[in-house]
Amino acid sequence: AAFVSEGGPYWTLWPLLVGLAYGLLILRYLWPHLGRLKLPAAIYMLVIVLMAWQAAGRIPQGSGTSAWLAFAGAILFVLSDSILTVNRFARPFLAARLIYMSAYYLAQWLIALSVVAG
Repeated sequence: AAFVSEGGPYWTLWPLLVGLAYGLLILRYLWPHLGRLKLPAAIYMLVIVLMAWQAAGRIPQGSGTSAWLAFAGAILFVLSDSILTVNRFARPFLAARLIYMSAYYLAQWLIALSVVAG
């Protein structure tokens, strides 16, 4: 909602299609490991892909640095959650927590900074 509060929703489809393709690849990999969490995981993946899509939509609206910071934060947020779920459900690896928490905090910082820069 925050990414559409200024310029309204973004409707260009190609960034959405890229995000959905990414989300489907991650879900395909995770699907056999999700058990009862398949539906919630699919819904959550859709929500964060939509969030990144709307963050991307701020760039052509002329929001400048603020838009790029928000978009970078959104992408890092998607990446962080992807690593978290792969580590949790499919393939645990030693450095996962360091990577996903670093990406998460950097994502939050960039999104917050986008508000200040705007």
